[in-house]
Amino acid sequence: MLLNSSNIVEYLENEGYKDCKIIFIRNLRNFCAQVETHKGNVIVKQSGNNNDTFVDATILSELQFYDTLKQKEFLKIQQLAPQSLNIDIENQIIVLEYLDEYKNFNTIIESNDYNSSYEFGVQIGKLHTISIKSCLDKVQKTRTESYFRVFDYVTPEAYNAGGPLFGKCIELMQKYPDLNEGIKKLSNEFLWENLIHGDLKKDNIVFNNLSENQKVKVFDWELISIGDKYLDIGYAISNYLLWWIENMKFSDSCSEENDNKMIEAQEHIFNFIKGYLFSIKTTRLDFIKLTKFCSIALLNIFYSKSMFKYEYSKQDIMLLEVARKMLVTPHEIYTKLFMKPIMIGYEKKYF
Repeated sequence: MLLNSSNIVEYLENEGYKDCKIIFIRNLRNFCAQVETHKGNVIVKQSGNNNDTFVDATILSELQFYDTLKQKEFLKIQQLAPQSLNIDIENQIIVLEYLDEYKNFNTIIESNDYNSSYEFGVQIGKLHTISIKSCLDKVQKTRTESYFRVFDYVTPEAYNAGGPLFGKCIELMQKYPDLNEGIKKLSNEFLWENLIHGDLKKDNIVFNNLSENQKVKVFDWELISIGDKYLDIGYAISNYLLWWIENMKFSDSCSEENDNKMIEAQEHIFNFIKGYLFSIKTTRLDFIKLTKFCSIALLNIFYSKSMFKYEYSKQDIMLLEVARKMLVTPHEIYTKLFMKPIMIGYEKKYF
């Protein structure tokens, strides 16, 4: 059964929901709908056929994750994911609670809510401390090709499947051979040592600092896998950098305002790292490696923009420039980006 606007209400009614009213439907990589019911609003998801962005992103992986959450080893992160209300393995459909009291990622940055960034770090740390032995039969290894895209050669099939700006994206990526070389090199440094979420972009994270139970919730566990913790940390931190870039103004008179926004982003990054290290009971991070993984996250954001935009903005081009510098010359970037954590002694050093 494939869900659509014509049959989703009937499906929910058969599952015991009443007074169903569709609020929105999105059918991109997977089918996703928000529906008002007598039990409150719910999110309904089903595997789709369009998995071009992440070939291993399926609702089946998320269904298996929610089943795994029942294990004792996963108790500490059960509250991190939205509650599952119905799981339909046969049709690969999952119904989740809708979190209408939670705020989006940008809200906590703009309100200087550093405590939420700290709690975000704590929760991701909890995820990374789960023993991978407890989920080897449920979770697959990360497929690095889903994240480390190089464009030194593009097949006609891939080109035709791209979005409106895909050609321009290829042109810009091929303009910098050192960028593609840096992507290839970092992919060879990838480690499969931790349970990771795999898609910690800002759209998948919400906050409620008034909640007594869980202040942070993370959606879309379709890419959960055994992989490199720096991928998750890099994606998490890239959200703060993306906020800085998206709010950047391009005039000499605004340089101070841009600098102040970077200071705000850095304070959030520091609190995230502080919470993360507290959670994993470790006092050091490799900030050079982290800088490069932040770049990968930003590059994937840039790539995703080519799938639906018709023109790049100045901020989009700046996004690519920042990502390139972070990947190609991380030694010049990381001490500025992570100044406060380094001063406090959170840096892992190699002698």
